[in-house]
Amino acid sequence: MTAKDHLVRVMIKLSDGESGDEEEIARLLDLAPEIESVVKRQGLGELDGNEFGEGYFTWFIYGPDADQLFSGLLPSLLQMPMPPGSRVILRRGDLGTPEQMISLSPTDGTVS
Repeated sequence: MTAKDHLVRVMIKLSDGESGDEEEIARLLDLAPEIESVVKRQGLGELDGNEFGEGYFTWFIYGPDADQLFSGLLPSLLQMPMPPGSRVILRRGDLGTPEQMISLSPTDGTVS
């Protein structure tokens, strides 16, 4: 990935506020192929990896348009159980570009 790529960072809140438990992390890792498939099938970009810690499991997804990436991912994200505090961060440009946070609501299946 280059610094010119847009970024969608999906941050799923972990149950223990730290690194999650084994089952939780395994479940989220098992979802990675679905996320990668959506991104590749729609030609939106690339799932660059994940990390977990500091209370979140995070996927890093890069492509030429953060809004298109998010729109393509949203149906899959809304089908996943999202704990309170889960969110998506959009960066529409190079490193240092201001980011937008979008909260994922577990109660009504909407985003805000």
